[in-house]
Amino acid sequence: MRQGLREHCYFSEKLMNRLAGASCHPVTVVEAPSGFGKTTAVREFLRRTGGDARQSWYTCFGEQPRKAWERICRLFDGVDLETAAELRSCYPHSFDDIARLSEVVKNCRCEGETYLVVDNFQLFDNELSGRLPLAFADASTENLHMIFITQPLPSPEFTDHADILRLGTRDFFFDRESTARLCRLKGARMSERELDRVQSVTEGWVSAILLQASVHKETGALADVRDMDSLVSTAVWNRLDESERDLLASLTLLESFTIDQATLISGEPELHEGLQRLISDGFFIQYVSDKGVFSIHAVLGGYLE
Repeated sequence: MRQGLREHCYFSEKLMNRLAGASCHPVTVVEAPSGFGKTTAVREFLRRTGGDARQSWYTCFGEQPRKAWERICRLFDGVDLETAAELRSCYPHSFDDIARLSEVVKNCRCEGETYLVVDNFQLFDNELSGRLPLAFADASTENLHMIFITQPLPSPEFTDHADILRLGTRDFFFDRESTARLCRLKGARMSERELDRVQSVTEGWVSAILLQASVHKETGALADVRDMDSLVSTAVWNRLDESERDLLASLTLLESFTIDQATLISGEPELHEGLQRLISDGFFIQYVSDKGVFSIHAVLGGYLE
């Protein structure tokens, strides 16, 4: 089974142009709530970057802080083993550790353009986590670009740092033209009036646009709802049979899962068609490539709670 169909992705050129700034900043922070397509957008940017640029990715699932720090340090194994080893001794207990971390990264030997990504950064449970982007930015190592993908942080300490590119929620809202292109890409043949309504009721939020496009493709009409739970119910839940709903509810209890695990839980020889469709769509059930597992998107998980 294909793991997230890239051809189903679309992001506005405005957003891609903003992300392109990551190539000339030591640190980029992509900060927005669940459902805005942060991870997919960064993956698309890195795909477009292509070439010989080295890319390494770590997705935090709320591991113990020490384990999460080890995984962040492991990103540097493919860059400079000496730096990676020294970083492991810089677990941020204090501001002195943060300062030492910055000095270590300054001495990093980074041969060639490199992007290191920390996804779900908000789940790194450390009192000084908000200082980490600042520490890496102060180091400003040639060729090295750190990208932190996160839900809104309580009190970011890097708001006006010149070496930190910061993308926020407003960068992810779709304009009317982008909404129309996404709906066409998803196979929803809408009239201009229907597209106007989608833009109006979703206010450019990609999760809601995708759900409306899914409903329209299936039924030929828009869902007459405004709140996200009703949209999820119409576009996802109501299109599953009872066994598929039971399986999805069971999978929601897991932090992540593989296809084999999902099939085993289902008790069937093959995964249900409805779940296969959600996985192939690659939005509400997403493939976490650095871990080789699937994870249920927070929008769908929130509906099922």
